[in-house]
Amino acid sequence: MAEFFAACTRAGQTPAMYQSVLNDPERTRYNQYVKVRFHDDRKVAPLPAGQLGRAYIESLRALLATVRQHHWRALTEAARRAAQTLRDGGQVFVFAAGHYPPRHTGGQLPADRSGFRRLQVPRKGATTDFPVPGAADYGIALGYSLPPGHAWWNGADERLRLAGRGVCWIISSHRTRPGDLRANEVLLDQCWADGDAAVAVAGYDVGICPPSGVMAEALLWMLTAEAWAGAGGLAL
Repeated sequence: MAEFFAACTRAGQTPAMYQSVLNDPERTRYNQYVKVRFHDDRKVAPLPAGQLGRAYIESLRALLATVRQHHWRALTEAARRAAQTLRDGGQVFVFAAGHYPPRHTGGQLPADRSGFRRLQVPRKGATTDFPVPGAADYGIALGYSLPPGHAWWNGADERLRLAGRGVCWIISSHRTRPGDLRANEVLLDQCWADGDAAVAVAGYDVGICPPSGVMAEALLWMLTAEAWAGAGGLAL
């Protein structure tokens, strides 16, 4: 994405890039550019190859380093609870939304031996219900930057909170406030800043290249690997 944007500027074009709708709640800018491929109202000077791509990679490295330095305890605690749940015969329910490949959770990939189970939320008016966590189960919620209790979760937060062993919330924490999480819940911070844009471009009105999808994917796979190892499923 970063290098495509830069290549377009060298061809004399400036692609119209999205802004996070959480920072444009009235969708004013969104509606202005939703059908626009290239701007006719602004122009970014030509950018050299490699500059924006390196900036994006460096930003992701910094975020992962922040997780390692400040949030590893939350990751290992969530993995410990998930592993203990599996060892005790309970189930680990995973709900994933936001910028994350939805089929990468809950045993949906053919080679996934994590033991996790996808949590599904019935659509409005649906007659089919789905299993919900119980007292012996654990929950993992992979989201964006909105805390539990927000309508964005569409009821998945309430279902996950039926898990008696608690919930791990994998979100970026800049909108989370004291009291949003319960005593048996863990916050595993994706660490990206409000705006979900890792790269600033001189002459452009918003940041580009969201880190959310990369951080969400990386953190869930790290948690999965730690839990699998803790549950005895990984030959070390």
